Amino acid sequence: MAMLTGLDGAFSFDSTGFFIDINTWSADVTIETTDVSSFDAKGTTANVGWRERIPVMGSLTATASGFLEHDQTPVHTDVLDNGAFDTAAMVGTLTLTAQGGNTWSCAAVLTGVSMSVTVGSASTASYSFESNGTLTQAWS
Repeated sequence: MAMLTGLDGAFSFDSTGFFIDINTWSADVTIETTDVSSFDAKGTTANVGWRERIPVMGSLTATASGFLEHDQTPVHTDVLDNGAFDTAAMVGTLTLTAQGGNTWSCAAVLTGVSMSVTVGSASTASYSFESNGTLTQAWS
């Protein structure tokens, strides 16, 4: 079995410009459940005394991080302009790509921007996202 490496990773969010050199992304898919336990333990007798749950909703949270570029703002002015948020510019299609062109893609909302500057180190920025629709997976 061939293992995927981080050499061909990529990130895109189509509604805004991100002027940093992305070098890492991560994503978490969560499936929410609801408790459907009842006095009448359904299913096998093995369920007696145990909660029963069914999946109801899924969501994705993601972050992308990289290095600040000297001559560019880290967030396109459509998103942050003089302290005001343009909410339309904060919604777009998020695509996370792993080696071999394998992707996760979904409508998403930009939920946060963080920057870090440390003496003797490269300055970095990171972006946080939450899904705003169905996750599409293209994995081979």
